[in-house]
Amino acid sequence: MIRVAYSVCSPLGIFASWFCECMATLAQDERELLHHAVAERQAELLPLLSQVGLRPLTGDEREELRGALVEEMTSAGLRADDEPTDYGRRLDDLIGRLAAF
Repeated sequence: MIRVAYSVCSPLGIFASWFCECMATLAQDERELLHHAVAERQAELLPLLSQVGLRPLTGDEREELRGALVEEMTSAGLRADDEPTDYGRRLDDLIGRLAAF
């Protein structure tokens, strides 16, 4: 859930309050899934994981993380008929969620 709070002290205060309240967060299981996929597919991105949810990610950073999830999904999240497994659906959901970061 995203909460929005407004400050009336200054234009900068309004932005700062809004920004702090609206930063997206990942649930613990989503963090673990992201860590696993990145460690398996693009370990060089592991340092970036400490920034997820603390600051806005750049478009390139988001795409790099999403790329690791896509690699994991195509390698370990699809059945023989190319339909996603439960694991693949979780990865797909997380790929979509990363757009908010």
